[in-house]
Amino acid sequence: MAILNFLDGRKTKLMDFWRLDEHDIPDSSGVYILIAKPSHTFPYPRGRSPVFYIGQSKCLRKRLNRHLYFSKQARYERTRKEWLYWPRYEYAAKFGSRYCFVRTAKHERAKHLEDKIMASFAKQYMAWPVA
Repeated sequence: MAILNFLDGRKTKLMDFWRLDEHDIPDSSGVYILIAKPSHTFPYPRGRSPVFYIGQSKCLRKRLNRHLYFSKQARYERTRKEWLYWPRYEYAAKFGSRYCFVRTAKHERAKHLEDKIMASFAKQYMAWPVA
């Protein structure tokens, strides 16, 4: 299991984003992190990180599948339905190949967990994720 520094010790498994439909993703709430392929990092004021998006959802499975759907459209010219997608889908199409998620604890709201993770990321890198 990998540990992303800004998760403050929470352990999470990095998985292949393009094989998302093969993974056992819970229907529960939590925070998910979209991460570039191992060979790519983004410059931040205080270092480099492969993280380009952090989001939250009441249903992780549904939200991640939605990201995959639009990212696949943005990735392949022949299936691309729009000329421009949200940055998170464009970044996933160009650089993304991994993701992870953190489930909320009992009685914890996904938005609250996202705020904590985003604040920790911003403290470490002095910026929000690029997408």
